[in-house]
Amino acid sequence: MKLVRQLPLVMALGLCATHAFADGTGGDGTVQFTGNVNTQTCQVTTKDVAVNLPTVQVQALGAAGSTAGMERFAIQLSGCAHGDNDMKKVAAAFSNPEFDATTGNLVNTTKDGAKGVEVQLLNTDGSLIAVNDPATSNSVTIGDDGNAVIPYMARYYATDKVSEGKVTANSTFTLSYQ
Repeated sequence: MKLVRQLPLVMALGLCATHAFADGTGGDGTVQFTGNVNTQTCQVTTKDVAVNLPTVQVQALGAAGSTAGMERFAIQLSGCAHGDNDMKKVAAAFSNPEFDATTGNLVNTTKDGAKGVEVQLLNTDGSLIAVNDPATSNSVTIGDDGNAVIPYMARYYATDKVSEGKVTANSTFTLSYQ
């Protein structure tokens, strides 16, 4: 009698289970994973870089899109693996949640600071670096001694009419290897 009461339940479960083994035509594919195993990543020699942009006149940033006050800075690395099977190039990807998605620049975070101005990052060839876009940062070749210096530039960028005041911005960076 117990078997007769459980038979409808077993049949219902059996019908549901057929969906788990449905024909796979048109619903299959491939997942490919790639990566690299590296012997050693670089050590950042200059962990915290302070870039002091020069004081500029409001008039130097007279219209939206104007730039002024270029300053060079570098991220110095040591202990990079540099053998035949290791990565040969390194770049720094800049990131910050407080950035202007339209310009890719760092916004001024100083409360009651200068208005209408951002900090723009550049590669040394003058090409723009968009914050949160690693593809825009140029790489450098790691030296045979395992050291590398990644040079960059920063400057003021006017987004609107600029008012005087302090400008502060910051960014973290992450190294990427090629």
